[in-house]
Amino acid sequence: MTLLSLPNEILLQIAERVELLQKDLSALHQTNHRLRILLTDTLYEFNVTQHGGSGLLWAATHSHKKAAQKFLAKGADVNTSDEKARTPLYLAAEAGHEDLVRLFLGNGADACLADRRDFTPLLQAAKGGYEPIVDLLLAAGSRCNFSHSYTPGIVDKVVAAGHEAIARKLIESWGGVETRDFLGDTLLIITIRNRAEDLTRLLIDMGADINARGNNGRSPLHVAVWTSGSHKTFVPMLIDLGADLDARAVDGRTPLDYAIGAEELVAKELVEAGACIDYRNDSGVTLLMRAARHGYVTVCRMLLDRGLDVNVQDEFNGWTALFWAMIKSEEKCVNLLLDVEGLDLGLRDKWGMTALLWAETMRQKAMRDCSELFYAVERGDWDTARAEFDRGADMEPKGRVGRIAESLRRRCAGMDHLGPSRNFRGN
Repeated sequence: MTLLSLPNEILLQIAERVELLQKDLSALHQTNHRLRILLTDTLYEFNVTQHGGSGLLWAATHSHKKAAQKFLAKGADVNTSDEKARTPLYLAAEAGHEDLVRLFLGNGADACLADRRDFTPLLQAAKGGYEPIVDLLLAAGSRCNFSHSYTPGIVDKVVAAGHEAIARKLIESWGGVETRDFLGDTLLIITIRNRAEDLTRLLIDMGADINARGNNGRSPLHVAVWTSGSHKTFVPMLIDLGADLDARAVDGRTPLDYAIGAEELVAKELVEAGACIDYRNDSGVTLLMRAARHGYVTVCRMLLDRGLDVNVQDEFNGWTALFWAMIKSEEKCVNLLLDVEGLDLGLRDKWGMTALLWAETMRQKAMRDCSELFYAVERGDWDTARAEFDRGADMEPKGRVGRIAESLRRRCAGMDHLGPSRNFRGN
């Protein structure tokens, strides 16, 4: 007697009681038309009871509505997930299967469940431009969380792809353009920090306040200046829109102060736009000092042309812009400042040091650091010193430090009052 000659009742008992793998039962199911009809329900029940309804995920991916309905009818968990934590609703939304999204939501699917990357069905539908599905998910309680680092970038791509209506709905789902995250930053600040240009423009079109302060009192312009890669687009945009160039954060710093140390071209742009240059931080450091310290020659020249005093000393060290440029070995800034009319080379810092003394001290340190000849002379090792000299060794440092010291020596030639101070304990 062959298997197919058995009555249907016995065939069903065999399928239900014999321990088969799903692939074996599936193969039996596909043997002929009779077994296909007979074993279909058994195959669905087997998948639900033995494999947690994984077939529902397959049905969602392949837009097989009838199969999905059968899996649900057999008790499959509508919120089951794969190894990446993707649910049937997630897969259907990602693939744009609106009828399946309706089916899963109608059977109690959780619209807020995210995958292992924390991506939600709502974000996946938005990425695909599936506006009807976005509407269904929003109606089911899903929301777009812009405080997640990846969300602004995704929504920015949604806008760039021409789905502005979807982006507006996502923004409204979070609470609107002026909603803040747990740190207190506005949505505009969040998008600028994430370099989401198209989304930023959309927010401004929707009425976002370009001067609204966020965490630590920073304005969108502060953030644009400080965020790597964002200044080329967002700083000009905010300047053109009339952003407050002189807004002060909680630390008292302005966007221009942030720009000096971040990007010289941005600092130049802010100065040209009319940002206030008469500024000191809590230590009395001026913008000219900071520009000199960072080697921003163009900005130094612009600040000097606008009347900043080259001889102002900070409150902590008593250093001028020249001191700062010299200490940081910014040779071009030193040469620029040495040519400024009215420069007072006789100014001393709180240690009684002039710029020339600092330059000589740095030159000597550089010699110690780089010259074996200097060490040999210092310790009286004349054999080594003679050998180094014959080899062509030079006691003068070759880098910027040596050139800066030489420039100051030439500039200070004949100025006896610039000699050592009795308060100076250095070498």
